[in-house]
Amino acid sequence: MLSTPVVAKTEHFVLHRLNVPSEDGLRASVLVSKRHARHAVTRNLIRRQLDALVQAHSDQLPPTRHLLRLIRPMNASYSSASSMQLKKAVRHELERLLLVNPSPLAP
Repeated sequence: MLSTPVVAKTEHFVLHRLNVPSEDGLRASVLVSKRHARHAVTRNLIRRQLDALVQAHSDQLPPTRHLLRLIRPMNASYSSASSMQLKKAVRHELERLLLVNPSPLAP
């Protein structure tokens, strides 16, 4: 999946997508390493935000496999690994990546 081209990119995330429709429909996975998110709380926060966005907007996304990858440290400037500001920042960035610019995601 990492060999597929990048279809969208933000400051902290990169989105990869297979170009063939999945038999299972829409599938979204996340790759968050300890290198970029030291606390398990932060890694789980990113996973949960992606799951919530995919469930809420599954009709707007193509029925294929997506891989979201964290490429830069996310919580370095936040007071807590699960702060409300971090949640909002992750949510905003994922929305920009998945929804605001649908043209890179069009099949």
